[in-house]
Amino acid sequence: MLFQNILLSSCRLNEAKVKVVDFGFARRLPDCNDERQRMMTPCFSLPYAAPEVVSCIRGGAAAAGYGAGCDLWSLGVIF
Repeated sequence: MLFQNILLSSCRLNEAKVKVVDFGFARRLPDCNDERQRMMTPCFSLPYAAPEVVSCIRGGAAAAGYGAGCDLWSLGVIF
Protein backbone atom coordinates (compact mmCIF):
# COMPACT_ATOMS: atom_id res chain seq x y z
CA MET A 1 0.00 0.00 0.00
CA LEU A 2 1.31 3.41 -0.94
CA PHE A 3 -0.44 6.24 0.92
CA GLN A 4 1.24 9.09 -1.02
CA ASN A 5 -0.01 11.91 1.20
CA ILE A 6 0.69 11.19 4.86
CA LEU A 7 0.08 14.28 6.97
CA LEU A 8 0.06 14.88 10.70
CA SER A 9 -3.73 15.17 10.54
CA SER A 10 -4.02 11.76 8.84
CA CYS A 11 -2.13 9.85 11.57
CA ARG A 12 -3.17 8.67 15.01
CA LEU A 13 -0.64 7.66 17.64
CA ASN A 14 -1.74 4.90 20.00
CA GLU A 15 0.91 3.84 22.51
CA ALA A 16 3.93 3.09 20.29
CA LYS A 17 1.99 2.52 17.06
CA VAL A 18 1.16 4.94 14.27
CA LYS A 19 -2.10 4.35 12.42
CA VAL A 20 -2.92 6.08 9.16
CA VAL A 21 -6.60 6.98 9.07
CA ASP A 22 -6.90 8.81 5.75
CA PHE A 23 -6.70 6.65 2.63
CA GLY A 24 -7.78 9.32 0.14
CA PHE A 25 -4.78 9.03 -2.21
CA ALA A 26 -3.74 5.48 -1.25
CA ARG A 27 -2.88 3.05 -4.04
CA ARG A 28 -2.23 -0.64 -3.87
CA LEU A 29 1.04 -1.75 -5.42
CA PRO A 30 1.47 -5.42 -6.31
CA ASP A 31 4.84 -5.51 -4.50
CA CYS A 32 5.91 -2.48 -2.45
CA ASN A 33 9.37 -4.00 -1.95
CA ASP A 34 10.02 -4.09 -5.69
CA GLU A 35 11.87 -0.91 -6.64
CA ARG A 36 10.55 -1.26 -10.19
CA GLN A 37 7.03 -0.55 -8.89
CA ARG A 38 7.00 3.23 -9.21
CA MET A 39 4.26 5.85 -9.16
CA MET A 40 4.53 8.77 -11.58
CA THR A 41 1.54 10.95 -10.65
CA PRO A 42 2.37 13.00 -7.57
CA CYS A 43 -0.24 13.42 -4.83
CA PHE A 44 1.29 15.29 -1.93
CA SER A 45 1.41 18.21 0.47
CA LEU A 46 4.69 20.04 -0.05
CA PRO A 47 5.93 20.19 3.58
CA TYR A 48 5.69 16.38 3.83
CA ALA A 49 6.80 15.46 0.29
CA ALA A 50 9.88 13.34 -0.36
CA PRO A 51 12.39 14.74 -2.89
CA GLU A 52 11.54 12.04 -5.46
CA VAL A 53 7.86 13.02 -5.35
CA VAL A 54 8.69 16.68 -5.97
CA SER A 55 10.98 15.68 -8.86
CA CYS A 56 7.97 14.10 -10.61
CA ILE A 57 6.47 17.58 -10.90
CA ARG A 58 9.66 19.09 -12.29
CA GLY A 59 10.05 16.34 -14.90
CA GLY A 60 13.30 15.70 -16.70
CA ALA A 61 15.79 12.93 -16.03
CA ALA A 62 15.34 13.08 -12.26
CA ALA A 63 11.67 12.13 -12.54
CA ALA A 64 12.05 8.37 -12.20
CA GLY A 65 8.88 8.01 -10.17
CA TYR A 66 8.58 7.15 -6.50
CA GLY A 67 7.74 4.17 -4.34
CA ALA A 68 6.87 3.25 -0.78
CA GLY A 69 9.90 5.13 0.56
CA CYS A 70 8.03 8.41 0.13
CA ASP A 71 5.67 7.37 2.94
CA LEU A 72 8.64 6.78 5.27
CA TRP A 73 9.93 10.27 4.41
CA SER A 74 6.55 11.78 5.33
CA LEU A 75 6.48 9.91 8.64
CA GLY A 76 10.00 11.16 9.37
CA VAL A 77 8.84 14.73 8.83
CA ILE A 78 5.95 14.16 11.25
CA PHE A 79 8.19 12.76 13.98
